Amino acid sequence: MRFKLIMFDLDGTLGYLEGKERVDQFLLRLYSKKLSERFQIQEEKVRSVLMEVVSYIKSTPKLPKTVSEVMFNEISERLGVNECELREVTDDFYNNEFDEMKKRYKTLEGAKEAVEMAFHLSPKVAIATDSIVRRVGVLKRLEWINLIHYPYCFITSADDNYATKPHLQFYKEILDKCNCDPHESIMIGNRIKNDIIPAKKLGILTIHIKDEEDPFSLEADYNVDSIKDVPVILRKIFST
Repeated sequence: MRFKLIMFDLDGTLGYLEGKERVDQFLLRLYSKKLSERFQIQEEKVRSVLMEVVSYIKSTPKLPKTVSEVMFNEISERLGVNECELREVTDDFYNNEFDEMKKRYKTLEGAKEAVEMAFHLSPKVAIATDSIVRRVGVLKRLEWINLIHYPYCFITSADDNYATKPHLQFYKEILDKCNCDPHESIMIGNRIKNDIIPAKKLGILTIHIKDEEDPFSLEADYNVDSIKDVPVILRKIFST
């Protein structure tokens, strides 16, 4: 068997947030408000700092620290707050405010069938969501769309990764965790910059799911209209 690993992006690929906000925008709004109220800092300043920190983290991996470790270090320093207290309020955020997303986070039609087809065809399947959100937040979203109860070889998160998308290191970490080479792997996602281009650079076969922001990818090996079309493409790939 040539292919041994199939990776799925999460937001926009398997699940989506109803409304005009993206998941990252929704969380930025809620988390900024939470920190503003707890530390009595102007919400606009908190939001600005959070955006700066995300940009800093995405600029290059800060090895040997995980994404969450760097995030806590940078936010506490830039806001001038105690890091231990920041961790406590963040844990509280994920246990409470984060769940406000639940009623709006939905499964994309065909997602379950695509994941189950992947497990049927491939010995290993991974969730390759951008590693800005902590592990608990990723697992909750998978639970909300009923895709948590599968034996994934790796699920990316801020607690488990040292790099974020679109760095090649992000994909190398998944390959390492799942013990697979790039030419044995497939990446499925809806973002050209984050999901398709970096994976393709490593020699990973790519399937791009079209959406309004990224309607077509010249870089991808395959372009499909929705996640519903992925099982057909996977069967085609594994039959050749």
